[in-house]
Amino acid sequence: MKKLYFLFIVTIITNVSASCHAQKMMASVNDAIKLENSKQQFIGKPLKVLLDQIGPQIKFVIGNPDNQSFHATEGTFLRFHFIDKSDFVKRKAKNDIATMITVNFKIEPDNTRKHLPIEGILKWTDAETKEYGDMIIVAIRVKGKD
Repeated sequence: MKKLYFLFIVTIITNVSASCHAQKMMASVNDAIKLENSKQQFIGKPLKVLLDQIGPQIKFVIGNPDNQSFHATEGTFLRFHFIDKSDFVKRKAKNDIATMITVNFKIEPDNTRKHLPIEGILKWTDAETKEYGDMIIVAIRVKGKD
């Protein structure tokens, strides 16, 4: 009887923990359009909320989080790519745009954000999430195909 009771408890705990595990909105690169279609869910919220919904690894990021670089005409933004920089350059030369997510942010009057290097960030890490994760989203656009 104890074994049956124990098995019942373990089954319940396993089912509860499995059902609590959240599924990401963007499980693959092809799901990127789901983020754009649900952009109202993210507008006005910090970037880290959006990043939590992105499953595929972000391999290359360009942008202007400090609104002070040569990209300043485009405002404060980050553009997330799911291919590495060399593949991006090759595809761009063929006018083949890979899937990218462009996120625009609310301009901060006293912006002290770390400037991105001209060549971009070659790997998005927890350090970048910590640096830029609290930026407030005002727009999301998805472009390209994979």
